[in-house]
Formats: sequence, structure tokens, C-alpha cells
Amino acid sequence: KFDKASGTSLTHTAQITLGQWHHVAMTFDYSGGVLTMFIDGVGVSVTSANWVSDIDAYFDASQYNLVFGVNRSNGYPLDGQLTDIRFAAGVIRYTADFEEPKAKLPTAIDASVGTRLATDIVSCTRSTTATFRGSNGLIQTAAVNTPRVEYDASGNALGLLVEESRTNMLTKSSDITHSDWSAYGSLGVTGGQADPAGGTDAVTLNDSSASAAGQLVQVTATGTAGATYTGSIYVKKTASAASELLLRVKGSGEANNNCKVDTLNGVVSGNSTAKIEDVNSDWWRVSVSATLSGNVTITMSIFPAHADAYGGSYNVGSIGSHIVYGPQIEQGEAATSYIPTDTTTETRAADDITLATSSFGYNTAAGTTAVDFTLRETTDNYPRVYEVSADTNNRDSLFYAAPSTSLRTEVKESSSSTAWTLVSGVNF
Repeated sequence: KFDKASGTSLTHTAQITLGQWHHVAMTFDYSGGVLTMFIDGVGVSVTSANWVSDIDAYFDASQYNLVFGVNRSNGYPLDGQLTDIRFAAGVIRYTADFEEPKAKLPTAIDASVGTRLATDIVSCTRSTTATFRGSNGLIQTAAVNTPRVEYDASGNALGLLVEESRTNMLTKSSDITHSDWSAYGSLGVTGGQADPAGGTDAVTLNDSSASAAGQLVQVTATGTAGATYTGSIYVKKTASAASELLLRVKGSGEANNNCKVDTLNGVVSGNSTAKIEDVNSDWWRVSVSATLSGNVTITMSIFPAHADAYGGSYNVGSIGSHIVYGPQIEQGEAATSYIPTDTTTETRAADDITLATSSFGYNTAAGTTAVDFTLRETTDNYPRVYEVSADTNNRDSLFYAAPSTSLRTEVKESSSSTAWTLVSGVNF
């Protein structure tokens, strides 16, 4: 209940269960006079012009403080616990019912002005939208210039997701029933299945023929000789033994690069680049890479009933079906966040994440920086983990030197630099 001594109250009817954690949020739209209370992601609102004058009077920092667990006179104490408190000024964080977080909020930064979330105090520049896995395990979309926090399959926050620019070279990735995709071998393609983004754009691929190898195929534009391209797709988990799905990526006239997928146990084989990721309780994401010998087109093929992961022959007697979603081919050694496409290829812009040193009391004389990080690939020379800089000639960097697999730090002042190798011969 939100109350004002001489005004209208806002009461939420949700049941508060003793001994259980609940997520509570309040938002106020000053321009519209709308006050909304959310309990466990379900909102109740009231609209009144009176709320504007109430907010002006009762949220006057010169007269009142923001307190928790009691009222401003230290009365009405709360007999319970509070955690992960966040106050966002100038942002209506929740505009509709939402899936409440299943884990602690993302990594916080302890600043001189208090503890605030990394996503609240960093600045993100990215000229396009971008997807990420949310705390509910579903693929979500972040708006332009909005930082992303990635979660694992159990709903644990992994940290800020920072990626370079990538292009999904496939078209109609969100509608693989479209004619941009070609079905062979009497393959059945049925859309309208629940997908890992919370929609119904997944597709069932059914190979019911014992006389032909069913496959779904699309050929991309020409790739670059010597470059590595990675194909990926989401595959629905199966509760019992099923036919093994095969994902293939290859350059025209070049060797097959196959990823054989055991959808029950989450195991891949068939190529040293084959990878599998646990997305949530219902989905895997699998990938395989191909390095081109020439400037040739790239083909992705999806076989729902696999027979031979290592060669080019097939057991045409194999039958079976699988549900798939979100195919992607991109230049790089590893799959990055999903890039939905329609009639044309789409590019996700790079993330540029910055944090003003005034936000955490940076001291030029002495200090310690602690960073947990992971790398998806190491082909780029000297990818930065972090850099504190005024300009290109004055900086303090921690970076990974890919050619020598070493973690290095560098201090550069007025074009003169000194670098130290911290760890050598280690792949992160």
C-alpha cells in the first residue's frame, strides 16, 4: 500500500506470503500522473493529477529523506529482510507486467555515492538493438544504447555482455518456413512452435521418409578466403532418446563442417569446432565453424535425422523430427548473441561501454581494479578487458594478446608505453 496522509491510497491486492521473498517495485510517471505498484511483476496503477502535487511536496529532498524499513519518524518497523534495493531517477523501468528476477541483481559497483548497479552507472553506445538472455531464460531485446546483462541457464547474472559488431548473413532467420529456405528429401516444415524468445516462431523439421535424407538449406552471399564463419541454431531439448540432429556449415565446393547433436544429453561431436550451450530448461544452442579456402558462398544445412556426422554419406533410413529456431551465420570463431533477420541480412552494432571515473572515485596515484571476464574467441589481436584513458596517448589497459595467449597490462603516457605480461600461454 502506498499512502499519503491526506490523499488517495494505492493498494495492491497480491497476497504477501510470510517467510517467502517477494519482488516489489514502484514507478511514477510525473507527466501523466500515473503511479504503479508491482508485486512479483504484476502491476496495479492509479492515475490522478493530485499525485503530481503530492510528489512535488513529499519527494522534496530538502525536507524529506528516503528511508527503508520504517517511516520517517522511525515508526512502523518492518519485521523482515530487504535486499537488492535500486532507485532509478528519470527512468520508468517497468511499463507493463514483467517476469520478476529469479536471482540477485547484476554486479554492483561500490561507489562513493553509494552502491548502484553497473547497468545504471555505465554509458552504453550501440546504434542498433541487440538480444541477450534474461533472468527468465528467454531471449530478450535491449533498446538502442542500452547495456545488456547476460544470465546463465539457471538465472544467475553473468555480467555485462559486450560484443563486437556482427552480421547474420542468413535471411528470414525468424521465419524458416519462408521460401528463402529450401527443403529437400520430402522434409516436413511446420511453423507456429513455442520459441526461446517467448514467441511462436520455432519450427518443427520432420524427416519421415526412409528413402531420402531430409534437410533444410540456405546459401549465403560470398565469404572471404581465409576467414572463419560460424553457424548456430537453437534446438529444442528432448525428454527421451531421439534422432540426432546434424547442423552443417560449409563453403561451396569445400569440406563439410558438421555438428552432431544429442538433444537428450546435450552432447555434440563431429568437428573440433562443434559447441553446445545450455540456454534454459527447454533449449540448447549449437554451433560449428568453417574456415574458407576461397571466396565462395556459404551453405547452412539442418538435418533433423542424422546418420553420419563425419562424412558426406547419409543413412536414408534414418527418420525423426526436431524443433529449431534462430539460425545464424556470422564471420568469427564463435557464435554471438542472436541477430533476427527478415528479408535482408542484419547487423548488430558493437557495444561501447564506458564509465566516468567520477562514478567510483578513481585515484591516479594508487588503486586496484578487479574484473571477472570470459572470452568467446581470441582471433582479434589485443582485445581490451578494460582501459582507463584520457586519449589514445594516455591510457592504462588490461588486454589479451591473442597471438601469444598472454594477459598483459600497459601504461602509456605521452606516446611512451610500458607493458607487463601477467599470465602467458593461457587460453581464457
